[in-house]
Amino acid sequence: MKELVTIPQPKTYGPLGNLPLIDKESPVLSFCKLAEQYGPIFKMEFFGDFSIIYLSGHKFVEEVCDDSKFDKSLF
Repeated sequence: MKELVTIPQPKTYGPLGNLPLIDKESPVLSFCKLAEQYGPIFKMEFFGDFSIIYLSGHKFVEEVCDDSKFDKSLF
């Protein structure tokens, strides 16, 4: 059995969560820097109750895009 690992998350800033970490002038670069710091899988929280898990790198993106392994839903 594989060991479960906690998904890393940057420090949150009150009710805004991780929102202050995203540069409004270059948001993509902000996420690239976060991936360098926290690894290819990291979690961000926004406004206290909304969180998103981010993936970077071809290996992980290819894995989650495999329709035979994951169900997808649009919301």
